[in-house]
Amino acid sequence: MTIFDLTIQWAVLIVVVVFMLIRGQLTLFHPSSIYLAFHMLVFCIRPTLVAFEDFDFAFNYMELSPTDELLRQTLWISSGSLLLFVFSFCLTTNERGITNLVHGFRVSPQMRRSFIIMVIMFLPLGLYSIFFSQIAGERVGGVFIMTGSSGYANDAQQVFIPITILFMVMFKWKWWSFLPFLLFVYFRLTQGWARWTVILPFLAVVMFYCWQKSKNIPPLRWLIPVPFLFLIFNQMSHQRMFVANMFAPSNKAVSIVESKASIMEEQLAFRRQWDTLDFANFDYLAYVLDKVPRETGKYSYGVQHLQLFTEPIPRKLWKNKPIGAPVKYFDLNDYGDFNGLTVSIIGDGWISGGWVGVIINMSLTGMGLGLFYNWFCRNQFNIFKVTFFIVTNSVLLQMFRDGGIVSMAKFMLFTQLPILVWWFFHNWEMRGEEGVVHDGNFDTEDDNYYVERY
Repeated sequence: MTIFDLTIQWAVLIVVVVFMLIRGQLTLFHPSSIYLAFHMLVFCIRPTLVAFEDFDFAFNYMELSPTDELLRQTLWISSGSLLLFVFSFCLTTNERGITNLVHGFRVSPQMRRSFIIMVIMFLPLGLYSIFFSQIAGERVGGVFIMTGSSGYANDAQQVFIPITILFMVMFKWKWWSFLPFLLFVYFRLTQGWARWTVILPFLAVVMFYCWQKSKNIPPLRWLIPVPFLFLIFNQMSHQRMFVANMFAPSNKAVSIVESKASIMEEQLAFRRQWDTLDFANFDYLAYVLDKVPRETGKYSYGVQHLQLFTEPIPRKLWKNKPIGAPVKYFDLNDYGDFNGLTVSIIGDGWISGGWVGVIINMSLTGMGLGLFYNWFCRNQFNIFKVTFFIVTNSVLLQMFRDGGIVSMAKFMLFTQLPILVWWFFHNWEMRGEEGVVHDGNFDTEDDNYYVERY
């Protein structure tokens, strides 16, 4: 991997960014913008650090000694995947961005009342998950198996993600409306795991604010917390309980200060601080390209996605439930150490069928997200559909990183369910004697809101 290779890699990214900028589609809401940010972080910045700062922690972890040819192939495939994704996305949507909310966003009494009913309904579930679920498990064949309470009980606290965000929206961004969200963020940070449940909700909050203010790009002040969140995210990769220790009782303050001081001494070097398993999807993709099909002898032909049908069944109800995908042609851990790592959407395509799998993955994802964005633009005055889109859009990073729809579907269960229930209660309340129901639109000249008859 030479300077020329990296120059081409960065040049492709810049050309695509300029192209999207000219089309007027480089906005916060375009799924392609999120993929561009992901690509820049893991397929441009990361390989640059691998080349010039000798980042090799992930390679050592996976027991892989990459050749220049392998690294160059990884760059080419990631750039080709970017072009495929953006081209497919642009084929399905010409939408430039959100339009102005001419009459502004208005919260009706029925909208707020149905929201409160929904919160009361989900509050016990979320609190039970926080205070009574038991996070315990073990890794079997690279898959984390729950041995404490069920995964449903552990993940149910995710209902607070849409609830705390919508609380700010429903109460017009008053200072006190931020408190539930900040409390949830504090709790998640002190747990030391699932750090994405802080980063992705923050992205959703910024999207909501921009949508309500009819801005396609967030104001600079909303980006101020990003470096701090990034630093905390990185620090927690070294010490999972970093935030929890910061708020530990005063009688432990001395030991904590000494502990943090020793940690900082060990991590003064730039490489030691930032060469972690976080954002190392370039390294993981190189591993996938090296092992499949040269050592595995075959592709998976997409059978790993069958896990979507078996995953919802609790292991307590199906004791012999397959670990991971129900059908496996090979296991990446048989050729190195791939425990806890992710293949990315590109690697998932390569595992399924080489270049053909990558083309199918990136093309279908690009076209699907383009159609999804068209749906959002047609319904951008409907608070329920807007909420559904924003929450989904904010979690796309997880899909791009993990490379499949299983983890995203698990996240969507508890983050989208409160939205659908809120929508149902609102429509039920708005239904009149003549069967009139509010469709969720509010940007109309009629202060009584637009209604449609069934």
